[in-house]
Amino acid sequence: MAKADPETKQRIVDAINESNVGFTDDVGLASQPDGPILFREISAWGAWKDGKLGNQGGFKLSWSKPGLGFGELMFYLKGGKLHCKTEGLSRTFVREALIAISDIVELHE
Repeated sequence: MAKADPETKQRIVDAINESNVGFTDDVGLASQPDGPILFREISAWGAWKDGKLGNQGGFKLSWSKPGLGFGELMFYLKGGKLHCKTEGLSRTFVREALIAISDIVELHE
């Protein structure tokens, strides 16, 4: 692997500082090929309709996973059925995400 000279390194640092670029706390996990799913945001919405578009409400999980990337899983109710937009990911990944959520959710009786 080629190493950058000190001038190039400084230009990179300056560019980062000027652009206000930041890094998340889990950057170190990126080198792990099969790290945990991390959730960046969880949001929910109620029923809505706009012409033929709409649903009965749902929630979105914004995630990142070292070695895979980042994305969203969007769960929503439509026609009395639960749907999930997966951005092309498998049912196995959806299951893994739901298990990961169950590990961090606060339970109430």
